[in-house]
Amino acid sequence: MFPTGAQISVPLQVMRLRKPAWWDQPNHPVFIAMLAVVLAFATWFIWWSFIDDDAGTTPPRDTTSQPAATAPTRSAENPPQLPNAVTEPSKAGLEATVRFENDAINYAQRTGDTEPLKRVYDLERCAFCASLTTQFENLTSNGRYLVGASYTVVSVTRTDLSQDDKGRYNGVVELRNKRNAGRQVEPDGRVIQAIEASPIGIFERTLSFDNGAWRVIGNRLVEIVR
Repeated sequence: MFPTGAQISVPLQVMRLRKPAWWDQPNHPVFIAMLAVVLAFATWFIWWSFIDDDAGTTPPRDTTSQPAATAPTRSAENPPQLPNAVTEPSKAGLEATVRFENDAINYAQRTGDTEPLKRVYDLERCAFCASLTTQFENLTSNGRYLVGASYTVVSVTRTDLSQDDKGRYNGVVELRNKRNAGRQVEPDGRVIQAIEASPIGIFERTLSFDNGAWRVIGNRLVEIVR
């Protein structure tokens, strides 16, 4: 138990903080080290504040894709020239006609001009010819065109020439044909359809010699060569 009537006194000691010995010595290593830390922290704080403010004021970069400056444009080439052999009622004339037809097809795909093709097509008698011509005109509508996707006559395997009882010449040409890979393109260069290469096809063209020139009047797919 605590004693009664007694006065308890506790001596209080006031402790005074004393400066370290190096405080007033600017050349002391500890002083120099602390000063370097303070300066480094101040430099980092100023740098970070500048970067943060700059990030908030710099407009974002426009990442929207733009059409290529060198986008391909629709071809402006000269049409294929009709060979003189087309006007001959011969096997050479038959082969020259189907080879010209192939060139005219490729030209129509690139330019949209089907006039050369119509020079060797009988559109009234040949449903295939009329359908193919319309297809190319629709394909290249609104300035569209093909890059690549050209047809190649691999070989002409047979030419048959005959003459009916009225003296009119008729012919049949069998050829091997294939199509290369390519793409359909908009006027601004955007690709809207990829076109795969085709296997070799064996076709039979029927022709008639009318008004001094051969005209295609029919077509039949004989076989696809895998």
